[in-house]
Amino acid sequence: MTKVKRRIKVSEEPLNSQAQKELGLALVNQLQVYLKSLHTYTANNTMVIRALDGLNDSLQEHFKNHPSDTLQIQLLPEETFFNNTLLPIALKDFERIRILTEDLRSLDIGEVVFDARVNQQSLSELAGSIHTALHEAGTKIQRSYAGIELNELKSSAAGSAQREAYQMCVWLFAGLLDGLDGFTDLVDEGRVPTLVPFMRHTRLVVDLAAERSVVLRHLCFARGDQNQESLSHLVACRTIISIQFLRSLGRNRSQLMAVGLASILDRTTAGTEPENVLKTLAPYSTLSDLAPRVMMTVRELERARRGQNAGPYGRTLYLVQRLVELIHGETPITYEQLQSSLRSEFSSSSDLVEPLLDWLGPIPIGCVMDHDVLGKVLVFDHGPSGDELRVAPIEGDTIGDVVNLGSVLIDTPLVFESRRCFTEEEVELEIEF
Repeated sequence: MTKVKRRIKVSEEPLNSQAQKELGLALVNQLQVYLKSLHTYTANNTMVIRALDGLNDSLQEHFKNHPSDTLQIQLLPEETFFNNTLLPIALKDFERIRILTEDLRSLDIGEVVFDARVNQQSLSELAGSIHTALHEAGTKIQRSYAGIELNELKSSAAGSAQREAYQMCVWLFAGLLDGLDGFTDLVDEGRVPTLVPFMRHTRLVVDLAAERSVVLRHLCFARGDQNQESLSHLVACRTIISIQFLRSLGRNRSQLMAVGLASILDRTTAGTEPENVLKTLAPYSTLSDLAPRVMMTVRELERARRGQNAGPYGRTLYLVQRLVELIHGETPITYEQLQSSLRSEFSSSSDLVEPLLDWLGPIPIGCVMDHDVLGKVLVFDHGPSGDELRVAPIEGDTIGDVVNLGSVLIDTPLVFESRRCFTEEEVELEIEF
């Protein structure tokens, strides 16, 4: 059993979101310059030392004012995170960061963590270790130095690496929320943001929709405080659940990408007249070859909102939106009420409603019920084989060990009322796996 608990440390004088992204981008770029120099020169070469000096100066300047901070650079194949926040890598920098990620991951390094103990000596030791590992086949790299930790980070993992995969779901969820807010701010300023970060992000969500579906579903169905249930939160949940649901129907990767990106774009285009959608989205050239399908899906979503004839993907997004709205309403809703509401509101879309309810199952993951022995329990999953009921007792603000109940008669309502702790300063997922 592996316990997942991820916390973003809050410093004495917390950096605001923009300052944190700027620091993250600076450190990632300095790390890339440093690693690139190691490809060509030895660890004591002037070029390497200069690159290390730049990295050390940035770290020392930050820790002087924020001594209790921990700085985490997380390098995934399609994403770069800094302290669990998705970094907006510019298109011109994307290739360099991709090479940095590939180099480090070739050494089984996916996360680099710095704390206030880091110094010039430990950075020099890191340089020597990485240089040796890059140039001498079979050499194992040292993982820990003063103020530096090098960790594995895998998007698909089993056994001892499961923890990183679960953390990744939390980072993706947090990163999508953060990215949606930033995207909206830029559009409100009259700018046309690049969608490259969202395309990378959506690719990872599609990959994890199958392998980590349970974690993603818990994140989307768990309720937060009312002031946390923002429009960006609704869109993030709609995006992830739509991808998961359509994947269960056998839709291909390209179509899942298009639906996910359409859901994200709708964060700023919602309310646009259907006939004006394509014109509104035309400036987003970074959608590449997905542009036609993404734009048409946004248009179909607008038609579905207005009760007009709409295509299946637009209707799916609208249906899942209502699902999320009902689950995250002012008061918790029972599964029976949810079923009744969806069937009533979408009577003309039974071709989608019934498959969605079938996908949720008779005992949906994320519901809470009362058990005669365990008390209040969270429906965790249906076991490795899919035909067992596993629950986790709710003990105050924590989740207990997962228990296999097998077949059980449920005589209390199933309610979507599980809780989560998720704020701008802190991300925490505490579930037993």
